[in-house]
Amino acid sequence: MNIYILLILSLLSFETSSRGSKRPRPIRWPWQKKKPTVPKKSYGFKSHSYSQCANNIQKSLDRMRKRPRRYYDFNVNSRVFHSQNYRMSLFNKNTLGLDNHFQGIAKLKGSNNFIISGGDFKRKEAHLFVINRGRVVKKMIIGKGNLWHPGGISVAGDVLAVPNQAYKTSGPDYIQFYDVRDPKNPKELFKIQMTIGMGISFHRRRSDQRYILIHGSKVSISKTANILDKFKPSRPLNFSAKQNQSIIEDCRTKELYVVNFNNDSKAAPILPGKDIASLYKLNLNEGGASASGTKIKDYIFNCGYMRCNFAAAATLYIERNRIKIRATHHYRRWFGKKIRSGEFY
Repeated sequence: MNIYILLILSLLSFETSSRGSKRPRPIRWPWQKKKPTVPKKSYGFKSHSYSQCANNIQKSLDRMRKRPRRYYDFNVNSRVFHSQNYRMSLFNKNTLGLDNHFQGIAKLKGSNNFIISGGDFKRKEAHLFVINRGRVVKKMIIGKGNLWHPGGISVAGDVLAVPNQAYKTSGPDYIQFYDVRDPKNPKELFKIQMTIGMGISFHRRRSDQRYILIHGSKVSISKTANILDKFKPSRPLNFSAKQNQSIIEDCRTKELYVVNFNNDSKAAPILPGKDIASLYKLNLNEGGASASGTKIKDYIFNCGYMRCNFAAAATLYIERNRIKIRATHHYRRWFGKKIRSGEFY
């Protein structure tokens, strides 16, 4: 008798779905509470990766060789570039190439993974070029129309920040943020409207994992350690960002420094000029109305025959506990088959 009762109860506890599926589903009894429905997130992003730090930052820059120790050629995939784009050429319809050159460079995870930014005024397109293992593998169009001019770019941990400017056109400027946990496939997280110069610097602080963003002559700090929560209101800064600059943190003291890259020739790299890296000590003064930077020293670099341009496409990063600077040539070289860069350390 007990066997029959158990059999009946087991049959009552399940019913066949209305679509005829053979998979049973449990009955919700009147005394059981209904589980609340939780909306699915469209895209979640959590990162525990932060910006690297270095010791004795000023001494490292003092000792750094002021000419490239090594030259690298990124191989160009012919399907990525139009025939004369990003070349100084009579056939380049972008004022012989003056409005079509590389603007910024950022080092991603991995031994030879980079992203380079550039703009095409004629086509009104903003580009990111993904470099994996020394080869340009992808071109991403990240802006069209008025928003065609991405400047110097910067990476903090697993997040890439790209300033995109309505240069020589009208319209608002934006800073676009990308998830670069997979260096070969960046994914856009969000973008915010900000009045910017042509460059930014971006850093994830080690102490509290918050993000620090310098744009133009302003600085912003993220609300939380999650980049998706975005930033607090911007505060003025007493020096202005150049097109390419980097924030670097001292491992021992936790102090922050900024390296601004520039060139004293407005016609660089045709008239090479001096490539300059300026070191500042950054005081965020988070309880105050403004932040400040104290200039420490200018460093003069020489790219040699490569003719790179610190005013466009230069960056600082840390690799194997060593501070390095990487700068690229303005244009493609060797009949458009290579993008050349020089490495200082």
